[in-house]
Amino acid sequence: MKQKFLITTALVVALSSFQHHEADKEIYTKKVEAAKGQTLDNFTISVAKGFLNRPYKAGTLEVSNPDEKLVVNLREFDCATYVESCVAMSLTLRKEELNFDTFKHYLQRLRYYDGKIKGYPSRIHYFSD
Repeated sequence: MKQKFLITTALVVALSSFQHHEADKEIYTKKVEAAKGQTLDNFTISVAKGFLNRPYKAGTLEVSNPDEKLVVNLREFDCATYVESCVAMSLTLRKEELNFDTFKHYLQRLRYYDGKIKGYPSRIHYFSD
């Protein structure tokens, strides 16, 4: 119970600074619904395969983001955002919290050092980091 409270509190703080298109939430919901009931491995593979035909777009995080907010874009990806999005979705299943806010929480934790947005330098820019 304490862990869920901490995650909920973190969500309220973290999600006050993000941007996404309404279609991203719909895409998330459809992907999760289609993959429900699968093992974690199969869920992850299903989600990843489901994004294979999405367009590649370099610099997806730099678009209209001068203040460095969490960007959620499930309509197009670069190589890093593709991996981050698939892993974040899998974490929602692993933690049994299949909702869009929890997905954004994990996406932020994967994308930023210590999960905290403190401007552009706080973003993890390379897989090796």
